[in-house]
Amino acid sequence: MLHLPDRMEIQLTDVSGQPLGIANVLLAIRFFFADRYYYGDLLPLTDNNGVTVADREGVRARFEDNRRLFPMDYSVQLESCDQAIRLAVLDTRTIQDRLKTAPENAMISADAHALYAQAQNQRVLATEAHIELPSTYSRVMTVPLAVRVATA
Repeated sequence: MLHLPDRMEIQLTDVSGQPLGIANVLLAIRFFFADRYYYGDLLPLTDNNGVTVADREGVRARFEDNRRLFPMDYSVQLESCDQAIRLAVLDTRTIQDRLKTAPENAMISADAHALYAQAQNQRVLATEAHIELPSTYSRVMTVPLAVRVATA
């Protein structure tokens, strides 16, 4: 059973764990059910300190919006998902593809389009991290996410 914290603060770090102050990096949070991808959500762009936040109520509200639109795809409650999630720094090709198709694609919301348009993910290499969430409720969780800075 998924115990998503009230607030998950994700800090970009270098591979040695030192914080990286890289702004406007777009991350996704991915949920799994029975070890299979189930649902994903975009997080706000990182701030000047390289931090973004996933708040439980916001994630839950966006999931419920999707669930209303696609009840057959999202028949399982978010809380029934696996305790392990993934955090992903999106690659620039994916972002560019989404920007190109956004005008014709009703599946890309205006909010998502704005995030894609402002993202500066070319500054870091795409990565995905497996995160084990606590097995009990927690209010705030800080998650370091190691990334490699892109070289010119």
